[in-house]
Amino acid sequence: MTPTGPAPWGVALRDAVHPPVGSRRFWVVQLLAIGIGTLHAAGSSLGLLRPVGLPGSTTLVLFLLPVVYAALNFGLTGSIATAAWVTVLSLPVLLLVDAPSVRWLDASQLAGLDVVGLVVGLGTERERTARRAAEQAGEAHRAAEARYRALFGSNVAPILVADRGGRVLEANRAASQLFDRDPVGRRLEELIPAAGRDRVSPSEVVTLRGADGRIRRLRPIEIPVGAASGGLRQLVLQDVTDEERARGRVAAYAAGVVRAQEEERRRIAVELHDDLLQAVIELSRRLEAAAAVPALSPPPVPSLVEAAQLATQITHGLRRVARGLRPPLLDDLGLEPAVRALVADAESTAGLAGRLEVVGLDRRPPSAVEVAAFRIAQEAVRNVERHARASRLVLRLAGRAGCLHLVVADDGIGFPVPPSAGELGGLGLVGMQERVRAQDGRLRVSSRPGRGTLVAVSLPLGPAPAPDGG
Repeated sequence: MTPTGPAPWGVALRDAVHPPVGSRRFWVVQLLAIGIGTLHAAGSSLGLLRPVGLPGSTTLVLFLLPVVYAALNFGLTGSIATAAWVTVLSLPVLLLVDAPSVRWLDASQLAGLDVVGLVVGLGTERERTARRAAEQAGEAHRAAEARYRALFGSNVAPILVADRGGRVLEANRAASQLFDRDPVGRRLEELIPAAGRDRVSPSEVVTLRGADGRIRRLRPIEIPVGAASGGLRQLVLQDVTDEERARGRVAAYAAGVVRAQEEERRRIAVELHDDLLQAVIELSRRLEAAAAVPALSPPPVPSLVEAAQLATQITHGLRRVARGLRPPLLDDLGLEPAVRALVADAESTAGLAGRLEVVGLDRRPPSAVEVAAFRIAQEAVRNVERHARASRLVLRLAGRAGCLHLVVADDGIGFPVPPSAGELGGLGLVGMQERVRAQDGRLRVSSRPGRGTLVAVSLPLGPAPAPDGG
């Protein structure tokens, strides 16, 4: 930045030895100084001013004219050069003509002239420096304004600038093309309902129908312009239509994958239960019958008894796998019996003291909600069995305020829950989140080391089915 204070003494001395010799006016001033010097010499040596009662040194005051003129017109370089020239012209008279009694007076006047020239020159130089700085600042401001205008006009995102009262003052080309008529002069809330408040939430997305009839999803981003501009509001409308469509496609794909998994699990469970499991059960019965047939000698073959026991174990294992893939109770009887069987399995396999509490489920939830709630409960119970080291397990099912509420709580060792639900790292918890998100529900995980864990889920039930007519 160009300094606005007085020029440094080094610059002043440099300017003093570089007077504006190319200026015709500068030489006119120097000729005027020569004329005044001649008048001063004549007045002092010949006593021309004595008849009027003035001393000869009075003509020194006339040197103020060229010195001040040079300072005002040429700045420090002109004032120093002219003051030096006046001093040179005055020295012969001061040293050779003036009487000792008046020599000190002429010397004082001459020194005063030099000081006046220096002070006026410095003041002029400071004013010129300030003016140049102001001009440079103005040029920089105009350049910045031009760049802003170029960016403002060519930006592909619609931009609106409004006053604090909400009236649009400016709009770029993209904004003018977005709305059905020129937005300038209209109020922000007419164009964007969410912009009627003092501040727009950065996470808010609005839906607008453009002048071309297309539906767009826009995120208003408010940028304060500042008090220097009267406290204007600038809204940049970020188009997130394609982003949300892509997110919707991903969500739909994820939901499709979950549905496909459930259908595949259902098919495998049916095949296991209806074909393989029935065959193994029949084999187990025949082996048991053969082992129980009385014989004269010898007694029943031990390997036959062991085979019957092995077939029974395979039967239990296949039944457990089938229930894990897709419990028949969930499809046949609903969520409550399936969850009750889940608690019973946890009691038998993990030695937990389980309890199921059901409140307010006066109707069966939709199939998608039942599957999501059961899978979340299943994953939560598995986590308790594998990691919690718990002794008690409580499950609650409640229908309240149009939602299915599921709670799974244990008294295990717990774990530190991260501040953001998105940071839950286990695949099981991530799967819970995705299932809850697919149903537009809410998931809350509360846990502290040594205090157990609580998983709370709320899933919308949707509208109640219409009663059958007739």
